[in-house]
Amino acid sequence: MTKGSVAPIVRLEKITKVFPENNVRAADSVSLELYPGEVRSLVGENGAGKSTIMHILSGNLVPDAGSISLDERRVRFFSPADAILEGIVMVHQHPPLIPDFRVWESLFLGIEPTRFGFIDRLTCIAALEKICERYGLSFDPRARVADLAASQLHLAAIAGALLRKPRVLILDEPTAPCTDPEVETIFSVIRTAARDGVAVVLITHKIREVMRISDSITVMRNGRVVTTVHAAETDGSAVSAAIMGVDRSAESRASTTNDSSAGSRDDTGQPSVVGASPRLSVESLSLTINRREVLRDISFTVAAGEVFGVTGIRENGLEFLEDILAGLIAPTRGRLCIDGVPIARYSPREFRRHGISYVPTDRIFRGASLDSSVTENLILNRRHRLGFAGVFDRDTVKGFAGSLMSRFDIVGHAHGPLRTLSGGNIQKVILSRELAHPGPIVVFSEPSWGLDVRSRDMMYEEIRRLRADGHAIVLISVDIDEVIELADRVAVMYAASMIRTLTGSDRSREKIGELMLGLADRIPGGVLR
Repeated sequence: MTKGSVAPIVRLEKITKVFPENNVRAADSVSLELYPGEVRSLVGENGAGKSTIMHILSGNLVPDAGSISLDERRVRFFSPADAILEGIVMVHQHPPLIPDFRVWESLFLGIEPTRFGFIDRLTCIAALEKICERYGLSFDPRARVADLAASQLHLAAIAGALLRKPRVLILDEPTAPCTDPEVETIFSVIRTAARDGVAVVLITHKIREVMRISDSITVMRNGRVVTTVHAAETDGSAVSAAIMGVDRSAESRASTTNDSSAGSRDDTGQPSVVGASPRLSVESLSLTINRREVLRDISFTVAAGEVFGVTGIRENGLEFLEDILAGLIAPTRGRLCIDGVPIARYSPREFRRHGISYVPTDRIFRGASLDSSVTENLILNRRHRLGFAGVFDRDTVKGFAGSLMSRFDIVGHAHGPLRTLSGGNIQKVILSRELAHPGPIVVFSEPSWGLDVRSRDMMYEEIRRLRADGHAIVLISVDIDEVIELADRVAVMYAASMIRTLTGSDRSREKIGELMLGLADRIPGGVLR
């Protein structure tokens, strides 16, 4: 079978995969063809099977049934190395780069060129710089992986994949941590790779991006392929309807984006509790690391019943603000106050004691224990109430975990390891744990990363419910549409400073985008605060 006169690079036929830990059929007789020079988006709800089928193609998982053909030749992959040898490379949602290594060391691990018996560092760096120049990528190959922001980490991982000269390039949620300009960079990489004849597979929940970049779109649901369509012959609302399994005529959302711009709240930009005293006060906060000022004189307040949004490029200070609000690091100067009382000690335990709940950007290393069960992750904040001296009442724990899994539509086995869940379902476990009994102050950082349309909308409703119940909420997000949708006030970070706070109709995409890029002089009537 050919697409026009071109034969597929890869053909998957009736691929099936069942996870024995929870008896979930993650892939159910999936057939798929990928063509050279084609950008294929793979979409579906969390747990639909998208990542599973690509993990099989990339050698990370072995199928229980079905076959893979490469250039009409049957192949079997038992490891990622097997797939890479055949030109199939996957960039994961959470790139597994080694934090203490330099970027070039991590990307060349196992394929290091040598000179006189030693690793040729200069050749490695030169090769990466050539990739960066060819594809318009920007990161420092000499930097420590741990020092990269999430978006730079993805760009570095993509560069590492391109080093392998792939024939099939699989990108799992590559734009999740990215600002609009960074998304454009990734799109440019995708287009260049496709022009070079690479088959590019994009796994994403962002329908607007799907419609912009795709040649074709495959929709998955419950481990099966529902449909494959040409992007030029459909629209975003039809794709969303196929993902959720609803009749398009009944679809309430008419937008072609997956980032809705209308909310149920009053769009005045004011806190719901007008005149309320601040629940959280951040006063003249500054942070210096290695003699570099990464936060400069940050001040804001959040009242009960208010969502305070903070946006910007993450490298401009968002990640450090998140760390301070989570109690992970202490500021060099300034202070945090809760109900007017300064916090004396900075630690996650102390912040929880003060009533601060926290949903982190880093789901895997900071927000979850992958080798623990789903139930163990769900009860993490409630162990002292669900048991005594390490002994738990089984029925109580089962009921608590079951209620959260039902409320947040978590797909998986309660007693199976968390790592067997999809990325979106892991995110829902963390969200449900923090929102089951939230403190008076809740800090969300990139809460919708990895969530499908339905789960994202549910999460937005949870945030609105918290606001209505009088919680003070800090929402840190690089997603401009998200902060416009949810926040009463939106503060923009640039060059380590909080340069302006916008309310009401001033919270526009154009204004926020220009502030994020330091182009405030283009905005009439505004002086940076």
